[in-house]
Amino acid sequence: MYRGGEDIHFSLRPGNSAICRDVVCFAAMERRVWSLACFGLLSLADIPADFEFHPDLQAQSVEAIFLGGTMIVDPTGMVVATARDGKEEPLFAELSLAAVRKAQQNFDPAGHYARQTSSTSTSNGAGWRRSRDGGHVLPKLPERRTRADRRHVEERGW
Repeated sequence: MYRGGEDIHFSLRPGNSAICRDVVCFAAMERRVWSLACFGLLSLADIPADFEFHPDLQAQSVEAIFLGGTMIVDPTGMVVATARDGKEEPLFAELSLAAVRKAQQNFDPAGHYARQTSSTSTSNGAGWRRSRDGGHVLPKLPERRTRADRRHVEERGW
């Protein structure tokens, strides 16, 4: 997903936001994307009376099984909008794709070598190659190394 370019991550979860809130925030921060999580609502009234465990739930006074708590989280992991527990209500937020790009500039989970713009290198004619950030990298040797090539590399400690 990192290299695929996901900007908005949707997830559907049974459960409660109190339990899964950190998962949604972490998904947003890890991917540096908007994370929209929809948590289901389930109460005892939604369960048919002939369900095998209905009497047990009723005896334990269980009214709410899944409380909902749908949320929208920005690319930095901050909750922008959240539904109240136990309520079905719409959520609204303005999602900026520019915020995704900005957050991705500050965090590179795939490593900077995965970006083609920074991993290309050129030769300066003396056998050394420079990466775009100016650092030196090992000299490019022929595919088929001769004894002289190996000695050359060993003498210089490469």
